[in-house]
Amino acid sequence: MAVMRLADMALGQEADVFVLLVAKEELRTKNGKPYLRVTFRDASREVTVPIWDDSPWAAECRETWQPGVFYKVRGVFRQTNFGPQLEVRKIRQ
Repeated sequence: MAVMRLADMALGQEADVFVLLVAKEELRTKNGKPYLRVTFRDASREVTVPIWDDSPWAAECRETWQPGVFYKVRGVFRQTNFGPQLEVRKIRQ
């Protein structure tokens, strides 16, 4: 898989990126569904990642992902009504 900068990813493109986790918030939707909003960035772009409570990443995100730590993420770049997002396929420190 190609390693890219976030800014170089096209819509719908899957790639590996090295990013800094800059924020992690526990939130709820208007209907009360819990999720984590995680923000990653590199030198060129910032993206959010919604981690739903039923996601395979939810427990790991809640327990071990920490702001200020760099991660290698394999993901798909999406543009949504909520801004640029990355759909996580794989992640490691």
